[in-house]
Amino acid sequence: MRGTPYAVSAETAQEFAICTSVPRVRQWLANSLTHVFGQVPDLGGIFTITLSENLTNCFAHGRAELCPNCSKREGWQVVTELLRTYRDGISASNPAAEIVAWDWGWGWVAKGADPEKTISNLPKGVQLLSVSEWGKQYERGGVSLSVAEYSISVVGPGANALDHWAVARRNGIGTLAKVQFNNTWENSAVPYIPVPHLIQEHMENLIKEAVGGLMLSWTLGGYPSPNLDVAKEYFYAPYPSKDAVLRKVAVRSYGPAAASSVLQAWETFSRAFKEFPYGVVAGYSIPTQHGPSNPLRLTATGYRAAMILFPYDDLQAWVGAYAPEVAQSQFEKMAGMWEAGLEDFRSALARVPPHQQHQARKDYGIAETCWIHFRSVANQIKFYRLREQLRAKLENAPAIRARMEQIARAEIELAKRLYAISRQDSTIGYEATNHYYYRPLDLAEKVLNCDQVIRNLKATKG
Repeated sequence: MRGTPYAVSAETAQEFAICTSVPRVRQWLANSLTHVFGQVPDLGGIFTITLSENLTNCFAHGRAELCPNCSKREGWQVVTELLRTYRDGISASNPAAEIVAWDWGWGWVAKGADPEKTISNLPKGVQLLSVSEWGKQYERGGVSLSVAEYSISVVGPGANALDHWAVARRNGIGTLAKVQFNNTWENSAVPYIPVPHLIQEHMENLIKEAVGGLMLSWTLGGYPSPNLDVAKEYFYAPYPSKDAVLRKVAVRSYGPAAASSVLQAWETFSRAFKEFPYGVVAGYSIPTQHGPSNPLRLTATGYRAAMILFPYDDLQAWVGAYAPEVAQSQFEKMAGMWEAGLEDFRSALARVPPHQQHQARKDYGIAETCWIHFRSVANQIKFYRLREQLRAKLENAPAIRARMEQIARAEIELAKRLYAISRQDSTIGYEATNHYYYRPLDLAEKVLNCDQVIRNLKATKG
């Protein structure tokens, strides 16, 4: 029926939401924003996701052809009309409030939401927010890929953001960068990944692009850290020199006597993290969030890895575009380099002033947790590669079982080390939307799990 205020879900065509092409729907949205900003006059503005996983409008799931209204329109028309509605509603109460439009999904989720047309037709006063590193080309272990999710190991900006910002500048539209400077799904089980050199490199790249501001975290990554301290130094003019930034943060955090060793540790961690075998889908599935808390399974579960919380033993989902042996090699390489950085950090602890000792040891525990996770993922990949060889009934089965037993013993030691750290620091293993990936007792259970695996391996004959 023409003018119906409903949008149709892309997945089922049985779920409905209000259609923003209907004038009375837009009027309701505008009135709502006018009311909110009138009641909260100091509210600074809004952040909008016009095309998301949720059914926010008929183009949100790329199936606007099911809507009698939007099937006759282009995606960019619907998106810019919606943003104009937001602006008009907010401006009626607070003309100074900011409106930030994230370009997530423009051009790939929504058919017809051409990014250049969308950006060129953004209403006056709306700022464009782009994820900085998206579209950045990189190579890890001989595999060439492009970033399509948040990454710290791949330093932005990438092609997508650069292209979108260029269009915005040509049309007099303010540009913003969406970044993750503390952690990402590369490892969200720690409050931050201690790689300030990569954060500094990213900040200097963004300054060259003259972006007007940053969104510094998503559901993860808001914890105070040296990473954020480094970024903060670039919020003031004149910008400090490269070496001065890192040393200033190190001295402020750990004192002048410990600073040089901490700086060496950070530099090593940053170089190591550039070896992370980053991949989009695999980043959600691989147990980098869980480390040694993920049990070892001698028998295949047959379960597919779930997004973030349940990696199971789904090796193929873990490695994504990488061959299993390449992913294992990259994690081993990264863990080996990271361990050298831990030695530098550990040597610095004795020179940290007493009043900064507690935070310094906590930060060391965070760095050690990163290493434990990376080392454990390498172990788990190797374990399941060996399990596949064992299932193939190769002649050297006893040697394969001995290597699997060795991995299980290594996992016991990692679980014990992480148990001690997590008992001292409740931020370890926690992420806001998923809560705890593991608690200390999950690590104790992993010890029992590995002990059972070892006994079963020993009991197997032939």
